[in-house]
Amino acid sequence: MQERILAGIVTYNPDMTTLKEGIKAILPQVGKLLIVENASDNQNEILEMLSDFPTIEKIICAENAGIARALNEIGDFAVRESFDFFLTLDQDSVVIPDLLTRYEPYLHTENLGLLNSRYNERTLQYGDIGTSEIVIDSPYMVTAGAVMPVLVFKKFRYDEFLFIDKVDFDMSFRLLKAHYKLYSLPFYGLTQSIGDVKIIHFPLRKLYAWNYSPTRIYYMARNGVVFYKKHGSNDMSRGFLKSDFRVMLKGVLLERQKLKKINAYVRGIFAGLRYKETGK
Repeated sequence: MQERILAGIVTYNPDMTTLKEGIKAILPQVGKLLIVENASDNQNEILEMLSDFPTIEKIICAENAGIARALNEIGDFAVRESFDFFLTLDQDSVVIPDLLTRYEPYLHTENLGLLNSRYNERTLQYGDIGTSEIVIDSPYMVTAGAVMPVLVFKKFRYDEFLFIDKVDFDMSFRLLKAHYKLYSLPFYGLTQSIGDVKIIHFPLRKLYAWNYSPTRIYYMARNGVVFYKKHGSNDMSRGFLKSDFRVMLKGVLLERQKLKKINAYVRGIFAGLRYKETGK
């Protein structure tokens, strides 16, 4: 089964130590590993490190075209090379040694759209999952750790207009509307980070500051509105609008670059309002 699965990692200014650890973790589990290098500032350092892994395939982008286009590059490679499935990972994802072995029994589930496990946040270290059940039809299927059948990708490409943020949730929602199944298995299949998380302690509670960049705040706000316009009013689309506002507000109250984040959020909202289905 392993030789029929491609793994893909998108890199953009990665931490080299974590990237190398992630490569070593996934490389023995798949038939091929593809790196899509998205015009990082430290691209030369990345390529030098990758020279230690001669079997890895590379696509070197001249500019940062966004996570959605990079994911489509991975899917297109899987199509060209006749893989049956492809696994997508973030540049800081470090998978467990038997991830694909634990995925294998579910790969031929009828109408499978995406298969994933849970991820553990590197700084926070989430607690024991316990006896959780498999989540079926989960609309919150993140990219990192997700396996997609190549036949499904041929019908559903990632929306490149989104660039970053909510790219994965947009795909999940589209697959669900087309009656595909999305399975989230109840175990931690990988460890990675969400932003530059800091825990701020108050007398009665603690808050998490994610320290997203103004650029990320812009795309969060813009794509929250775009998601609402694409998929209509539902629990997920309304939830994104609320959570994106909370992220911006927390950034203003607790984080750095306060004015830049307010400006980015406002610009993102107006950009989203101008969106049309043509992706403009």
